[in-house]
Amino acid sequence: MSRNRKPLGGLSVLVAGAEPSAALIKHDLEEAGARVLGPVSDPRAGLAILGSEHPDAALLDTRVGATIYPLAHALAFRGIPFAFAVDGDGEPLPPAFRQSRREPPVRSAGAVRAVVKRRR
Repeated sequence: MSRNRKPLGGLSVLVAGAEPSAALIKHDLEEAGARVLGPVSDPRAGLAILGSEHPDAALLDTRVGATIYPLAHALAFRGIPFAFAVDGDGEPLPPAFRQSRREPPVRSAGAVRAVVKRRR
């Protein structure tokens, strides 16, 4: 791999989360070369994006609250890999997502690489 190649170059990533962490996640992903869709603070806006885009992956911030889970279901239904960006003290995930990848927001680029790699 060349030194100038960015690890997420060519990937599109949907980001749904609360400010200011969503802005930090966006910055982190763009620095890694991803095309960021969002960030959106309302998961319904994320659903609207899915109506016209097919991201390679998504990061969902659980601090948005339970409204994030319909977006997670929609991603799973479409086969789009995703990870939850969570703080260590976050609420437990619902049973349908207990096996989902959980990452601290500061590791967003690493989380995207991991979920995309699992998909391949």
